[in-house]
Amino acid sequence: MPQTSDSARAECERLVHHYCAAYDRRDATAVLRLVTDDVQFELAGGELIDSLEQLAAHVQDATEEGTLTHHHVTTFAFEHTSETNATGDLYMLIPYLRSSAEPRRTGFLSRRYADRYRLVDGQWRIAHRRFVDQIIH
Repeated sequence: MPQTSDSARAECERLVHHYCAAYDRRDATAVLRLVTDDVQFELAGGELIDSLEQLAAHVQDATEEGTLTHHHVTTFAFEHTSETNATGDLYMLIPYLRSSAEPRRTGFLSRRYADRYRLVDGQWRIAHRRFVDQIIH
């Protein structure tokens, strides 16, 4: 049975909240369950992550750097573009602590994730994410 736009939106919104929580816990296994096998992440600095292995390493690198984050989702703009595809703009504030920096560094980001979602085996997954940093403090 085809999904309605409302049910697709609800599932994709749940997906992005699960991603934020998994990333904040630095749980690479959980993050990888939320993306497609051919996922691509375009980081704000221009780096491209285009494999599951690179994405797992990205999550692990934040752990090794001693970076703590807490994603606060503020807005989720969603468009159901076809039966198996959707897009979303996810706006958030992210306070962070870099405990390995000397001196310790705290701040916050105002960030937007420009996402493309794909329905795979009945589950919505993140297929592409572009990081857009709007304010860095």
